[in-house]
Amino acid sequence: MSDMKLIMEGWRSYCTEPVGTGADFDLLYENYSQGRISHIQLYESWDRQVTASTQALLDEGIMDVLKVGFEKGKQLAGKAKEMYDSAVQKVVDFVFSLEVQAWKLLQTGKVILSKIAAVLMKAANFIKKFCGVHPVICKATFALIVMISITAVMAMMASPAMANVTMPADDGGASYSITDTGVSAIKGCLEVVSRDADPEGQQLAVDAVRWLDNAHTATTSTDLTQLASEAQQQVLACYKTVEKMSAEDPSIIESLANYGEKIRILTNKYYRVIDNVTIDNIEWESLVEPGKGNVSPLAPQNLGSAASRIAAELK
Repeated sequence: MSDMKLIMEGWRSYCTEPVGTGADFDLLYENYSQGRISHIQLYESWDRQVTASTQALLDEGIMDVLKVGFEKGKQLAGKAKEMYDSAVQKVVDFVFSLEVQAWKLLQTGKVILSKIAAVLMKAANFIKKFCGVHPVICKATFALIVMISITAVMAMMASPAMANVTMPADDGGASYSITDTGVSAIKGCLEVVSRDADPEGQQLAVDAVRWLDNAHTATTSTDLTQLASEAQQQVLACYKTVEKMSAEDPSIIESLANYGEKIRILTNKYYRVIDNVTIDNIEWESLVEPGKGNVSPLAPQNLGSAASRIAAELK
């Protein structure tokens, strides 16, 4: 069985049959489950465990063994072949164990995306060390780590539910309800795309936020993909945009959500008086951060590039 098949078979078996995640991690998770440590301590300890595991692989000389390369490795025999295969297996086991652990952390219900993503990305950078000596390991493991990272993002955006605003699952399974975090991220996106819009566009974003709030607190389900009004389509467009961007930068959801929580609705009035006659008398609403004008600058500096990225995605 090839290394790629080995990884994929292992992943499929985990999805259907629970497997071990490593003694140290199991003990850590048990301490969390028993309330001995907080979820913050759980993630921080997991981070240290992963760092220690990567260092252990290096200390064992895995890199030196794999330097022979993929093609020459297949031609080895005897003790050299055993050492080479063992080195490959250790890297595969490390990656698979990391994925299983990350998946289990996602089930805790208190997902801290930034911490999970940081550990996964750190591991991905470690895996890159093997790209030059074993490309199959590099491609397979990096792709799966990215997959878990995206899963972490989706755990922030959606969770199984029976009501509220829902999105159909990609695999045809049960629909998912957009979480509070997802709703806030969408609000942040709506402000970004409407800040430079004309009054009609700004009012449309406000209508979208009002609809989103009402649908999110409703007792019945609303499939976001089955809606037709302009305001509802704005919500769907922002959902897809944030989802796509977060696959490249998982922290974008957290940043947008933090900003979206601050968004308020402001009433704007504009009129001109010529020869004691009022003309161009219009009134509209816009999304703003408290204390800002009718077109609010994006407050958090780490979202400075997000505005242009979101605008580009929606064009």
